[in-house]
Amino acid sequence: MKKWRKIVALLLASAMALSVAACGSKKEETGGEAAPAPAETEAPEAEAPAESTGDGETYTIGVAVDTLDTQFWMANYQAIKDRAAELGNITLVEAIASADANVQNQQIQDFIAQGVDAVICMANDGAAIAAAVDECNEAGIPIIMNNRPVVEGTADPDAQVLSDNKQMAYEEMKWFIEKSKEENKSYKCLMLIGDLGDGNAVERRDGYQAAVDEFGEGVVDIVLSVPTEWDHEVALAGLQSGLASNPDINMMILPSDFLWEPVQTALTEVDKWAPIGDDKHVACISFDGDETGKQMLADGYCWADAAQSAALQGETCVDTALSLIKGESLPNRDIKDSGLLVTCDNFEEVKDSF
Repeated sequence: MKKWRKIVALLLASAMALSVAACGSKKEETGGEAAPAPAETEAPEAEAPAESTGDGETYTIGVAVDTLDTQFWMANYQAIKDRAAELGNITLVEAIASADANVQNQQIQDFIAQGVDAVICMANDGAAIAAAVDECNEAGIPIIMNNRPVVEGTADPDAQVLSDNKQMAYEEMKWFIEKSKEENKSYKCLMLIGDLGDGNAVERRDGYQAAVDEFGEGVVDIVLSVPTEWDHEVALAGLQSGLASNPDINMMILPSDFLWEPVQTALTEVDKWAPIGDDKHVACISFDGDETGKQMLADGYCWADAAQSAALQGETCVDTALSLIKGESLPNRDIKDSGLLVTCDNFEEVKDSF
């Protein structure tokens, strides 16, 4: 059956090639190297070790990458490649969508036409990707959502490897409120929100808010929420407006370490970029635990960071894809990374573990 499916897929791919021959392409710069053009989904095979650790079969996995403009996605993507090379019996076919949901859907259609054995999807948009998930289901090709879930419609991915976003945000805010009570401090808070079309962003917002509702009376008052669309310029404009209209803000919630740059710029403009202990300091908590977040903790600008594991999630996606290809059942469709709460109190103790 597998050989017949691949013969049909090759015929489909040949037919599609005639219809897309005139299409153009664009490139994304990632660390000084041009990323694959959206219309080109093939990439060099991952290097295999001298002796395969697989089962004698070889498999092809399509990796649909949103973008490589964040440290989290870069580390996650590298972990996928490293795990495939370690197993030795997996060929990766990779495509980078340059943050374009429509391009990503087309790239997954191309994977299906090529007859890949499974798809790992680092989705650009949790709602827009539903169409591609449905197409994988119809083709009988397992699709694994990597870090970002499907959030709308009836789409049913075979697995989702996710951070436990809501619980991680909840525990982080709970810790901050308890510490603030011990220090007899209270805060007027501005909460940045990633993108309401991103399930991760919504869950983080809900987790922070739930802890404030439960424990934060008289300690943390979220006076303003600022959508960012995961865009630095949008975030900066919202921060500038929010700080101008609420000059008494003395706390910020960052839904990702990706947003430290606009936060630093906005606070510097109003002379409030200062470390813990300085009278001008604005308390910040964040999410991700990437290298920027780690540095902000080390330098005293961040009180806490809910650290997810990019490497663990990437590796788990490959292992999950392999299990599904072999027809193995999963205990749960949603595989959760519970993360690590890193704070200004435990940073020195745990800094080498995230």
